[in-house]
Amino acid sequence: MANTTTPSASHITGYDTLVFKLHTSRTEVQETAQVRVPITALVQVSNRDQATLDGSIRQALQKFMTADWVFSAIIREGESVGYERVKLTATARVKHDEIYNLKERARAASHEGLEIGQANVSYKLPERKVTAANQAMRLTILTDALAQLPDFEKATGRAWQLAHIEFGVRNRDEEDPSRYGKGGYRHSADEDVDGESGLTGGEKFSLIAEVTLRSPRVDQFLASIS
Repeated sequence: MANTTTPSASHITGYDTLVFKLHTSRTEVQETAQVRVPITALVQVSNRDQATLDGSIRQALQKFMTADWVFSAIIREGESVGYERVKLTATARVKHDEIYNLKERARAASHEGLEIGQANVSYKLPERKVTAANQAMRLTILTDALAQLPDFEKATGRAWQLAHIEFGVRNRDEEDPSRYGKGGYRHSADEDVDGESGLTGGEKFSLIAEVTLRSPRVDQFLASIS
């Protein structure tokens, strides 16, 4: 095995570097979808009982779809004399099997003075799962880079250290998928997720990193006379 003993600092005249790229990817299952629905209610101007209005809206929403609904800020607009129109957006995350016949279900859950509008569905993963996926990929690349150090040392007979990793390097040879703020890329997964087929879906995340290793350049004369 090559001798990779770290030289004395007084013998080091500089550093040589090795620069290469590492790539990793992972597919995250889309277990839920985000549903957003506009709500419009007609209330009397004299009715300032917010709790009653909130309860009426939530009751209609639970009839539409059982979920933990979150409301946006309420907007009040003037209507006919003595009434005002209340508008808001309700948002919830639900299992995929809840996404069916939304238009008819919204109509059935609406009633006089309260209307649930056309639902908008997003199948993108929640931000916390995107963050977790990116962190897992960074750790995978870091572990891979460290695991390769002995191979470089054996091939060159020199000691190499991890000097720098730049995550989120773009691969110019591929089409540019959607970039997200964590330095990686995301797109729909074409393959079946976890070996399942049918309605199971997922998002594929990828991350490329540029890795720099460095090795001290030793003045052999100084090393020999020390």
